[in-house]
Amino acid sequence: MKYAKRLLLALLISATGFLITDYWYKKQAASFSSLNQSQKKAIAQLKKRVNEVQRKPLTRVIWESLSGNELLHAGESIRTGLNSEAQILFLKTGTAIELEPNSQVVLEESSNGLALNFLKGNLYIKGKSHKGLTLKTGNTEIALNNATLSVSKSLSGQTALEVFKGKAQVKQNGKTVALDQAGVIGKNGVKKLKDRILILEPLPGSTLYVNAQKKTPVIFRWKKLPPGYTVYLELGKNKAHLKRTQISAPGEKGEVRVRIKKSGKRYWRLVALPKNPKQGRMISKTLPVHLQLMRSPLPLFPENQSKVVLKSDKPQLNFQWLNKTPFSGLYLEVAKDPELKTVVHKQALPKDTSSYTFTVPESGTYFWRVTGFFKNKETTESLPSPIQQFKAQVGVVLIPPKLRSPVDQQRLSHNKVLENGVLFSWKLVSGIKKYKLFVQNDKTKKVIEKEVSLSPYKWDHLPDGAYTWWMRSLGPKGRMSKPSVKHRFFIKPLPKVHWATGDKPSTYYYVTTRPHIKIHWKPFLKATAYRVQYGPVGTLTEDTPWIYTKKTLIKKWVDEPGEYEALVEALNDQKKVIARSSVKIIDVQERPLLPSPEMNMPVQIRSNKRGDVTLKWKPVKGAQFYEVLLKNKEGKVVKKARAKRAVASLRRLRPGTYSVSVKAVDQYQRASAESEARKLLVPKVSNIAAPKLKNIKVK
Repeated sequence: MKYAKRLLLALLISATGFLITDYWYKKQAASFSSLNQSQKKAIAQLKKRVNEVQRKPLTRVIWESLSGNELLHAGESIRTGLNSEAQILFLKTGTAIELEPNSQVVLEESSNGLALNFLKGNLYIKGKSHKGLTLKTGNTEIALNNATLSVSKSLSGQTALEVFKGKAQVKQNGKTVALDQAGVIGKNGVKKLKDRILILEPLPGSTLYVNAQKKTPVIFRWKKLPPGYTVYLELGKNKAHLKRTQISAPGEKGEVRVRIKKSGKRYWRLVALPKNPKQGRMISKTLPVHLQLMRSPLPLFPENQSKVVLKSDKPQLNFQWLNKTPFSGLYLEVAKDPELKTVVHKQALPKDTSSYTFTVPESGTYFWRVTGFFKNKETTESLPSPIQQFKAQVGVVLIPPKLRSPVDQQRLSHNKVLENGVLFSWKLVSGIKKYKLFVQNDKTKKVIEKEVSLSPYKWDHLPDGAYTWWMRSLGPKGRMSKPSVKHRFFIKPLPKVHWATGDKPSTYYYVTTRPHIKIHWKPFLKATAYRVQYGPVGTLTEDTPWIYTKKTLIKKWVDEPGEYEALVEALNDQKKVIARSSVKIIDVQERPLLPSPEMNMPVQIRSNKRGDVTLKWKPVKGAQFYEVLLKNKEGKVVKKARAKRAVASLRRLRPGTYSVSVKAVDQYQRASAESEARKLLVPKVSNIAAPKLKNIKVK
């Protein structure tokens, strides 16, 4: 009882806590929403995001997930997760900043303009007019001017700044320092780093488009180093796990070239190793770059060397292709020669187009391709697809299809047909959508036809035997083509289940009061079960019920004697038919009784004076024993005797006149009819005397 009370109390406390938390969360969300709506003017916008990016006002506790293109307001904090990224665009200045994973900034606005308070992580700002935008980190303000730079802030509060282009004005404790290279901002001011390799190209966050067909290498450039250094390139998908490549170049060369095999975002840096160990190595900042392998559009339809049939009243063809990579524009060409000189149609298309409908002027052979364009730095490059050839047919020509399978004279396994059916396949005729399939049973000459559309067509439940098949194409208004060539095929029969009494008709004799049938067959080696059909001759069909058994013999009641037919199929452990018997005819008849014995005695016989008599008759074949009946004048049986041979003795019969007969009994304990009766006389005078009384005294 105490346990139940404690459990109920705990439940009430949990429910109360949940309701209060839910109410508080909704109130916070509503307040946050009203705050956003109350802002008269947004100062920034989330342009891009990878995975989840969150925001919240500084006065709130709950973070809210952002969707794409949401407006951002002053006083909001924006953060990225361990595997998320964000691009924020300041609406007034047009400045775009890239937030890398696990970074956080606060958007601020004052009378002096807009500010970006950098709290942690890594961010990148691309060079542009940043007038009116200040970057803040701790007690340091950075006037961006038109500089391209990246900023990193560690958990210890130290800020690393790397300027790639232009100059940034760093103001701290009343002092201003112009920085055009790498530096570290600490409590004691700005320290310029001299052991840094200054990256020139590619700039962080940029996208490099690489022509996959020309296998154009990607160029990594840096500010040339003094002689005596070898610069290595390190690449990786994760900023914390970079792998040094085999690509290297002298430091004074200022660049390395790398062939890229896969698209995607990569992190990279340069490491310069001196020949003189006393000089010390130099490294660059680890930067992100997006690599995009540009591949030509992939033609989909019409396929190369294909034939298309178009309606005569509207011969329109829809060209389709797949753009594997983003393009700035596309160009479609259709011509009558493989060099595309005799142009039939050409069309400039928007960058996201993947299909175009063109009206074919006439039947004939055509060639087409689609070219994608992309901007690579200051130039525009093209990627043409392979030239595709096709035949266009305006209007439908009604011709029969070419048969493929089953091929002529092919033999099919019964088990495979049983499992998969018969697969009819043919070569589709251009412009024809429907066909007539004809299958003839060569034994019965019966033809079954079906209307089909797609190849292949599966036909189930075809029994063993020989067949012929052919097809016709169906046109408009019920018109049909001429018949195709005919193919003949065979479905091989199953292995045979053998009958215990042979395949020929047999007779079964029942000995019960009701007629029944006995169906008996020999075991099949791989069978785990059997199923049996039976019925009067001529009545077995597919709908006749099956009887399942694991034995090789069944007995079933039947309505009346007569001829019956039976069929047995062997099953495997998956209940699939693996063998079949022939149809067996069984004549069900009642087993005849034995003939009545033939008496081997006179019509009238006489016992001796003791009342003993010996009876004889001719043996009956099949009799297990004989039953002797002794009847009085009224025909009542007064005595029965059993004899194993064709002879029996009756002893000490009372005087009188009797009739005696014999029955033969078979192995099923059935008795034959009585034999012809014989008259038996037992005389009144016999050797049977009254008992003598000895030593009896009468007083």
